[in-house]
Amino acid sequence: MSSGFILLEVLLSVGLLALILSTLGGIVLISGGTTRGGQSIRAAWAAQEGMAALHSMSFADLTATNTGSLTFSGNRWLLGASAPQTIATGITRTVRVKTVNRNASCQIVSSGGTLDTDSRTLESEVNWIDLAGRTHLITQSSLRTQWENPQGSCFQPTQAGCSIIDYATHGEWFGGKQLRTVYFSNSCPSSSLVVDKMMFTWNNGAEIQQVFIDSTKVWSQSGPGTPSGEQNSGTILNIPNFTFSPGVQYELNKTQFEHAMSGTTLTITLYFTDGSSITTPPFVPTG
Repeated sequence: MSSGFILLEVLLSVGLLALILSTLGGIVLISGGTTRGGQSIRAAWAAQEGMAALHSMSFADLTATNTGSLTFSGNRWLLGASAPQTIATGITRTVRVKTVNRNASCQIVSSGGTLDTDSRTLESEVNWIDLAGRTHLITQSSLRTQWENPQGSCFQPTQAGCSIIDYATHGEWFGGKQLRTVYFSNSCPSSSLVVDKMMFTWNNGAEIQQVFIDSTKVWSQSGPGTPSGEQNSGTILNIPNFTFSPGVQYELNKTQFEHAMSGTTLTITLYFTDGSSITTPPFVPTG
């Protein structure tokens, strides 16, 4: 065999070895990158799981803690006090429940203010160590508020926010002059609503003479209520305070005008003792 052929074989062997080593090196790098990527994905998932678990718990169970842990038992998440909690090799999680202070305008403040019994700051913090020994951190946080049953003043609904006026479905003229079957109700389960003023607007020259809620006359031209005398569209009528109890429906009954109102467009406004008010969109009663 000539030396030329020997040299060629050596060169081919060296080239093939270099190609194999290069490929193996790429595989190792890809494998390491995938492992590091998988670790960060698992860490991000653990942080998200912690936040979702805290939000799934009842507000009453969110006891303030700076070193909390989570366990899943009886088909629900439970908050414990032993942290950090090992999630997987090299990954730990700590959850926190922090109290919130607000100022007189109900804005969150970092110092001063008063404790807001209806809000908590939730945090889910995950630490992990990558293959190179470097430490990483993910922190997710959000504000949790018990809107459904607030105890403090910042999230109490206004009286107007609890009131419902059913005007479009049932509103009807009786005898051409009396507006009936408009219904009021209170949607808040634990508080009463108190109406102290009413206003009606309409698009003709008639004057209003009296207003009944259920069987109670709350305003008329000769009393009760003020001002006295028949009134034009848009006059605010001061009435003796009328209370809407939770779960009770009240009828706007025998609200009378001086002449036939068929085809008239109305609005109704209720003013409550907390300063809030509610106005219907314009509507045309039947009849």
